[in-house]
Amino acid sequence: QYLEVETPMMQPLAGGAAARPFQTHHNALDMPLYLRIAPELYLKRLLVGGMRKVYEINRNFRNEGVSRRHNPEFTMLEAYQAFGDCETMLTLTEEMVRVAATVVGDPAAIPFGEHTIDYAKPFDRIAYGTLFENAVGISMSNEQAVRAKAAELHIADADKRNHWLLVSDIFEKVAEEAIDPSRPTFVTDFPSAISPLTRPHEEDSVLSHRWELFIADMEIANAYTELNDPDLQLQRFTE
Repeated sequence: QYLEVETPMMQPLAGGAAARPFQTHHNALDMPLYLRIAPELYLKRLLVGGMRKVYEINRNFRNEGVSRRHNPEFTMLEAYQAFGDCETMLTLTEEMVRVAATVVGDPAAIPFGEHTIDYAKPFDRIAYGTLFENAVGISMSNEQAVRAKAAELHIADADKRNHWLLVSDIFEKVAEEAIDPSRPTFVTDFPSAISPLTRPHEEDSVLSHRWELFIADMEIANAYTELNDPDLQLQRFTE
């Protein structure tokens, strides 16, 4: 059973995600604080303290752009399970979303904007590299072809930017658009280079145990198996 918890919204360190924080000042303690960009670090402390399944639904604040897909403050559900992995979270997420759709109406036909979403069937799954190649027409491992495509798409610094960052840029510009918006889809096996704190595949360290869920042209969820090898963690942080 998952325990619902509350963790601090004002934090001495901005962590748990890559985002620009909002800053504030605690007058009584005369110290700078950040509005949280994610509850991750405090939830992990609870795992270490012996609470094996925890989740929180609360506000997060990211001092960044505004669009149809982004808002500076937003509500997020974040969950952690000791001894679980990204497959555990994939199953949990799919079942949770499907139950929520059932509460709303017919899970096989939930309207959202111009789309009608089918939550009743098993969600689709496709590997990041497969989706990239299908949508872009080149392998994500082909550095020369990736740089040429990035230049064609007018991505900044295409001639010298890190290869895997270019892959990520192209994926967001082209591959995400190829996902059927009416079919909830898990994109799995993200490149390790853009998932540095995720456990790499044992048979191919270029790939990691991470997925994102896309529905109606939006990223709805992100999960991964934690990298808990201390030597590899140190190497990744050093890089």
